[in-house]
Amino acid sequence: MTEREICHSYHNAKHKAQQIQILADLNGINILEIINILARNGEKLPETTLNKLYAKLDRIETQIREKEWEYKAIAAALKGGNMNKEEENGQRTESIYRQRKAGSVSV
Repeated sequence: MTEREICHSYHNAKHKAQQIQILADLNGINILEIINILARNGEKLPETTLNKLYAKLDRIETQIREKEWEYKAIAAALKGGNMNKEEENGQRTESIYRQRKAGSVSV
């Protein structure tokens, strides 16, 4: 399907969140590719879909920060040095998901 056909099918669907999966299956592509096409063409995505994506980003961000902390701890140990206080305490910035909930990140 062309991008125009994908957007038309999505736009006319009664259950838009389900239509994203259907379009991905029909086109043999990843759901994120369908979402990218829809967003690029100005289609409004369902709030449930957006919330799932932001929640996944939040989980991935947490995993990255944990691995980053572990990396820095190992590097510091190998150098015989110490991490700074913020790194030792495991503090992290607000997640993208929480920022979006607060309205400081838009889609």
